[in-house]
Amino acid sequence: MGQIKTIWLASVVAFFLSGCGGGGSSDAPVSETPLELVTITEQNADSVIASAVGSISGAMDIEDIPVLSTTSSVAKSSAMMTQYAKSVSTAISLDSEVSQTVACSGGGTVTADGNEVTGGTVTYNECVESGVTIDGTMILTIDGSNYTVEFIDLRMQMDAIIAYYEDATIQFDEYSTDLSVTMTGYSTDGINRMDFEDYSVSITGDSLSLNGFVKTNCMGSWIEVKTTQALVMPGFCPNAGEISIVGNSSNIKMVFNADESVDVLLNGQPYASYITCDDLPSLDAGCP
Repeated sequence: MGQIKTIWLASVVAFFLSGCGGGGSSDAPVSETPLELVTITEQNADSVIASAVGSISGAMDIEDIPVLSTTSSVAKSSAMMTQYAKSVSTAISLDSEVSQTVACSGGGTVTADGNEVTGGTVTYNECVESGVTIDGTMILTIDGSNYTVEFIDLRMQMDAIIAYYEDATIQFDEYSTDLSVTMTGYSTDGINRMDFEDYSVSITGDSLSLNGFVKTNCMGSWIEVKTTQALVMPGFCPNAGEISIVGNSSNIKMVFNADESVDVLLNGQPYASYITCDDLPSLDAGCP
């Protein structure tokens, strides 16, 4: 049971990667083809900005790491992911020919198959530990100090809080703060929901890049978010970089300046300026 507890704690770490954003809690397919993009106007621009910026923390946050994390917070993310992957690898059988199935304390099972040197597969079957129900598959690949963790149809629920990964991949090196996350899925607290489609965030040194589609209940439809110039973050806020937010025949451009101020253009026209990134619209208190 100690191994199961370790796996569960690791999964809770993964849970915080998804964050919560804009409602509903069904496991209906996340993908929509084609995606319906929201039309960005002055009336919803703040919600669009908040959703775009919140998507970064939604994909990367662990234990309330601030949006646009500092380098030290990124290091914390990488360290916790290393601990997470190692806890999975030590729970996997040393004998790759043997599959271990263990009962969870609240019902369900966990099956581990692989080895702690190259990785393996962990399958949750309605496993309940400390009020959290986990169901789905997690694949760990280890190549020296390089770790890849893939989630397939993985769902975690505690009361109304749900994190669902249709597919997600986390890659990092044990001895580096560099980290990348690619995901399709959603998170919800039962009221607010944030969906991700082919969304990725990568951190290299103090540089952050993102690309993909996001939907929150604040917007109702999707936006495409991407860095046209990577964000440079020597501290809490970027001092260089650009984010492009694309909607239906509409767009927002966010420019991060050397003094850490942020200029926002709506459809090519000045919309707002902020002293720092900390002053940007936020989803923390609900829809702007």
